[in-house]
Amino acid sequence: MIKCKTENNNKICKMMLSQALEWSKTYVSNVAGIIASVIALAMWVPSFPKFRRKMFEVFFYSHHLYTLYILFYGIHVGVEYMCMIAPGIFLFLVDRHLRFLQSRQNAPLLSARILPCAALELNFAKTPSKPIKIIMIKITSKLK
Repeated sequence: MIKCKTENNNKICKMMLSQALEWSKTYVSNVAGIIASVIALAMWVPSFPKFRRKMFEVFFYSHHLYTLYILFYGIHVGVEYMCMIAPGIFLFLVDRHLRFLQSRQNAPLLSARILPCAALELNFAKTPSKPIKIIMIKITSKLK
């Protein structure tokens, strides 16, 4: 918190606060930048390895805030800078759409066994036309 002790500093503090909280329609919106920074921080903190391993769902769902981050970042920087990063956003959206379509396909489980080292081995049926490199598996309970 900024403390203003003298009259001159008080005016400067009020001016800085008013500039920080200004929601400008024609220039950089500082409030949108602050909101975007808070959202980015909310996505960054759960990405630390210890946090991510212990509370993966918090990590996973906090990263869905990227849409709000991009929205407020766009309001903050304006149309010119958003046009510069628009191709990257477009490729990201195409990738997300293709991953969504790919995730709708089921891979039948052929066999499952627990190995001596306490690892779980799963064998899935492969389709000849579409090789699968990575499969996301949701395991609802811990193995004992």
